[in-house]
Amino acid sequence: MVNRVRTRSHPLTLLARAISAATQPTLTTIPMLLLLNATGSPRITFWQWLVWSCVTVTFSTTLPSLAFFVMLRRGIISDIYISERSERPLAYGLMIALAVIGTEIARLIGAPHRTILFLASGALCLVIAATVNARVFKISIHTMSAAYSTVALVMVFGQSQLPVLLLVPLVWWARVWLRAHTVWEATAGAIVGAA
Repeated sequence: MVNRVRTRSHPLTLLARAISAATQPTLTTIPMLLLLNATGSPRITFWQWLVWSCVTVTFSTTLPSLAFFVMLRRGIISDIYISERSERPLAYGLMIALAVIGTEIARLIGAPHRTILFLASGALCLVIAATVNARVFKISIHTMSAAYSTVALVMVFGQSQLPVLLLVPLVWWARVWLRAHTVWEATAGAIVGAA
C-alpha cells in the first residue's frame, strides 16, 4: 500500500485547502440568502431585497464572524475552529442566539417565507451540531453548510440544480484529507445539513 504524503505543498493538500476556503460556511450561506431574498415573490423591490439581505446576512454571517474574531483576540476561544471542547458551548450558543434573532427579525420585516425557512433550518442545524460537538465528536460545519445550502437550492429551484449536490462529497473529501475532521465527523455534517 502506498503511503499518501500530506505535506503542506502536496498538490492534493493545496486543492483541499482551496476547496475548504471556498466553501466556508459564510461563503455558502451568503449567496443562498441573496438568491432566496431575490426570488421569494414576483413583486419584490430592490429596496426590500436590500433590507432583507442586509438583515439576514448580518445575523447569519457577519455578526457571528465578528464575535468569533473578538473571542479569538480576547483568548476566549483558542482557534477559529473551536478545537477545545470546553470553548464550544459559548461559541455555539452565540451562533444559535444570533441565528434565532436573525430569523425572527427577518420574519418581522416580511422577508420571503423561503428565506425564513432557510434561516430557521440553519439554526436547527447549529443546535444539532452544538449538541453532537459537546457530547460525541466535532461534526464538520463545512460539510453541514455545504449540504444544507445545496439541498435547499435543489428544493427551491428544482432538479436542474442537482449537479450542485456534487459539492458535498468534494467538501467532505477536502475536510477529511486535511485531517480537519474524521470520516465520521464529515459524514455526520453532511447528513445533518441535508436532513
